[in-house]
Amino acid sequence: MILVSLDFPKMIESRVIPFIINKNLQAEIVVLNDPDANSWIEKVAKEWTGAIPATVIYRNDKRKFYEQSFTEEELETQIISFMN
Repeated sequence: MILVSLDFPKMIESRVIPFIINKNLQAEIVVLNDPDANSWIEKVAKEWTGAIPATVIYRNDKRKFYEQSFTEEELETQIISFMN
């Protein structure tokens, strides 16, 4: 699992790191530090409007894109369904 933060770099100390600690996240976390973050929208998914949160589940050449939030249980259900 790779998590990508779209927060502004000045918010890393005040928002991103406390969120990681509070949620006890163990996944790799990447901060997208690009002044033109919108240029990534189409690269992530052609159907993405740029709204967040967004999730991409992928394995090898198979992928599924979601432009919505999930509860932990909903995400787990989607991952299990994707893997089968």
